[in-house]
Amino acid sequence: MRPRLPPTFAQRLIFYGLSIAMPVLAMCGVLIHKYTEEQYRAIEAQTLAAAHELASDLDREIQSQIVLLESLSGILGPEMDLARLHRNATETIVPRGSHVVVYDIGGWQILNTAIPLGEPINTVASPERIREIIEGNVPYVSNLKPSYFDKPVWLVGVPLRPHSEVVGLIGISRTPEQLAAALEKKSRPSHWRWFVVDRNNVVVASRAMDTVGKPMPPHFTKASEGQSGVSWLEDSMGIPIVRAYARSELSGWLVAIAVPQAVIEAPLREAWMLFALGAAVLLALAFFLAASAAHKLHANVDALVESAEKLGRGELLPHQSCDTREFQRIHDALVSASIERERNEERRHLLLRELQHRTNNLLAVIASIARRTLLDDGRTMEEARNALLGRLQALANASDTLAAAHWKGAEMHRVIETEMRGFAGRYTAAGPNLLLSAQAAQNMSLVIHELATNASKHGALSHPDGNVSITWRIDDTNKSEPLLIFEWVERGVPAQPPSRRGFGYTLLQTVLSDAEHKPEMRFDPEGLFYRATVRLRTVLANASETIPRVPGLAPDKGKKR
Repeated sequence: MRPRLPPTFAQRLIFYGLSIAMPVLAMCGVLIHKYTEEQYRAIEAQTLAAAHELASDLDREIQSQIVLLESLSGILGPEMDLARLHRNATETIVPRGSHVVVYDIGGWQILNTAIPLGEPINTVASPERIREIIEGNVPYVSNLKPSYFDKPVWLVGVPLRPHSEVVGLIGISRTPEQLAAALEKKSRPSHWRWFVVDRNNVVVASRAMDTVGKPMPPHFTKASEGQSGVSWLEDSMGIPIVRAYARSELSGWLVAIAVPQAVIEAPLREAWMLFALGAAVLLALAFFLAASAAHKLHANVDALVESAEKLGRGELLPHQSCDTREFQRIHDALVSASIERERNEERRHLLLRELQHRTNNLLAVIASIARRTLLDDGRTMEEARNALLGRLQALANASDTLAAAHWKGAEMHRVIETEMRGFAGRYTAAGPNLLLSAQAAQNMSLVIHELATNASKHGALSHPDGNVSITWRIDDTNKSEPLLIFEWVERGVPAQPPSRRGFGYTLLQTVLSDAEHKPEMRFDPEGLFYRATVRLRTVLANASETIPRVPGLAPDKGKKR
């Protein structure tokens, strides 16, 4: 089964583009959805506020008629001068199309300005109903009813009180057209429809006057319970609308505002269309940018692949420009890698030659140590073998310490710790931080090994109460150059001069020495004292290296370091 290929740059970029675009589009969709909900709530609040405003306009219109009737009551006077009231009402005070009526306390009509004064009045109102209104002793607003001229009118009436006692009722009739004209004085959107419905659920006035006198549909009535509210329903023609209503405080009539849902949703549809168009443009742009970027990326990748193949073949890479900063960095890194590879190759050959030279020197040292150790008189084969192994282990310890530091040098205290790790707690070591060269580290390891071996057999380390003090310091009082002074002081066991001077003694006298300074060794009653003095520059890591000077070892004829 073939392994599944990883996605291309174009596929990844398209995926990343969609990963960015889709959440943005989703968030925009959520925001538009919330905006739509807010718009619906706003239009509901707006239509409800308009319904309350229309109800207030209706109450002001009714209140103006009540004020007019109170003025007419003053004209009528205590003497109940119907002729004067008839004359003033018909000539100046009452608007054209309106008529004033007066009822006595018994509920009978005694004046109607629609009929000439003196002619008989055929009342159309029930005297009992008039008496109930008079006994209520408050302003009254009737429902829509027919008039003498078979036209629907509505009546506003107030009790007559010429002597602070109610003696009758005076009212003024108004037509639906007059009410519609009064309510239309305040500008409202042309696509809004409004209705004024009396207590019998009959339309009293409307922007669409062809509905006057007609009852409202039953579902409108059912949706109009309470003092005010908003509902979404269909009108008589099945058109979805939002309808808000409020009730008049003076008349108890219902005032309703209806707005077609299509009118409300028109800007919302436009917003959704713009969103869909923007989404399509955004996705198309994302695809285009992804494809364009992928094309450029592929060109840069091809150039990098070619450079990598040249690097694999060991060729030097030429410098060239990429049109993307990141790819330029990669190409520059490949060029640097090719240059570094060439340098490493040269360094590797140099290190091989250096390793060969160092190995030859080390083998020469080992051969010299082995020859001198095995030829040392007075030792048994077992003793010689142990001595040889110990000295070789000292060289190995020095090599391990140097290898851990990449043969750049070995710290003085670490060389001492390595050689003295078998005598923890039996010695002290103090001195400045020094980085010894490879030669100095090997020489110091051999010297400390010989001193520790001798101390463990014959000196302070052979007795439980014995101890060793190891110190080193830099002496800069010398006028020519600074010196390194190394001291080994044993306490606890008296030192005895050796009965014979073997190869170990020779190592201690020759390894840490030069033409001007020779080691000092004393066999004091308190213990062995050993001091070696060398020029500081000959032991530091930046000094030129030569092989350890072991007695019997021929000088190195190879490359000097």
